[in-house]
Amino acid sequence: MHVLTERERRKEMKNKFEILHALIPNLPEKTDKATIVEATINYIKNLQDKIHKMEMLKVEREHAIALAAAATAATATATAAASADTALQAPPPPSEEENEEEHDSVVAAATREMALADMVHAWEQQQEAAATGGSHGGHAVPPPPPPAASLQTWTGPNMTASLTGDDGFITLSLPHQGGQKNLVAGAVSVLERHHIDVVTATVSASEQGDNLISLHCHLSPGSSSSQNLTPLDKFKLAMSELMLWVISV
Repeated sequence: MHVLTERERRKEMKNKFEILHALIPNLPEKTDKATIVEATINYIKNLQDKIHKMEMLKVEREHAIALAAAATAATATATAAASADTALQAPPPPSEEENEEEHDSVVAAATREMALADMVHAWEQQQEAAATGGSHGGHAVPPPPPPAASLQTWTGPNMTASLTGDDGFITLSLPHQGGQKNLVAGAVSVLERHHIDVVTATVSASEQGDNLISLHCHLSPGSSSSQNLTPLDKFKLAMSELMLWVISV
């Protein structure tokens, strides 16, 4: 009986090792039991490491989604508050003097529009004369000066941006952590993803102890125009991503 029992036990152990051998990948066909046990231990540790990494990636992704949702909610709240303030601040009825001043300003505006129309008409005539080879006194008529680019200013959480044409001037207020070089490198990386070059970057300390980062940016001449985006649209996309980055710092 003892011999039969021992034979059954060895047979069962052999079957178990054959199952382990089949489950572990990249094992030779002929492998001793010690090698099978060692390979099984390493394979289990590798699976545990993969599970841990996947859990960390899941946590980071949920954190990024929460930051994006918080930024969207903050922007919506600020817009609603600004709209409510504008609605509550109703202007008082104009007085007689204000009516007279408004009338004078309308007349002045009409006069300026007439003058501008005459200037535009004169410029068109000069361009036509230059195109047909016309000249005055032997000299070609110079082309009209190009119109000046308008200035737009945006404000957000810890960020202010002023844009004019292909240039932008951005000021960021960030806490003292991670080092000044890392903060500047992070902001530059966000802008470069949108083909915006940083011309100059300066860092100073505010009275509250935060880092004030001032950036002079210029839209890269080689940026892609396949989406038919204006320089203002390209800056808007970059500012949106930069705002999310500032909130996450």
